[in-house]
Amino acid sequence: MSRKSRRRAAERKLRHTAPPAVALIILLAGLFLGTMFALPERIVPREEAVRVTAALQEAQGVTRRRTGSRNRKLNTIRLCFSDHDPLFIRRAASTEELLAALSALPEGTVCDMLVPPGGATLLSLHIGGQEVITYADTAEQIARRNAAGPLIGLPFFLMGGYGAWSLLRRWQYRRTPASQM
Repeated sequence: MSRKSRRRAAERKLRHTAPPAVALIILLAGLFLGTMFALPERIVPREEAVRVTAALQEAQGVTRRRTGSRNRKLNTIRLCFSDHDPLFIRRAASTEELLAALSALPEGTVCDMLVPPGGATLLSLHIGGQEVITYADTAEQIARRNAAGPLIGLPFFLMGGYGAWSLLRRWQYRRTPASQM
């Protein structure tokens, strides 16, 4: 086999691989994002949750813009209190109806809440004896997200695998002595 044909064969085998710098970025990004999605969120037991009582000042909708449109979609609800740091309602529980109901409450309404230790998201919310967000629903939402996490992380791990494969192929053919090509 001539040097020219060996060089063409190597070029053909490396045609579908990424350049080394790009492959390294793909590898690191794939592993990082796959791990972030695949790691489960801890469901805080009710006994470990911190009970907080605070006076509601206002409820704000945190929106995000949809790709390719001017419409904004409600992402989370931020509750501001006069005697406590702001707390957030999870994306899965945030609805326009809940935001309207919380915004309609008078300023100074007392809220009883359960919050994870050191966290800023609500596990449950009671206003005036009425349960607005239940602990069971929040725990179910977290469990559902934990079940879907590995499926969402799989494409990122595959992307990282492609980066590793590209680096390996480039390394194999880079080590080939020029006399054999």
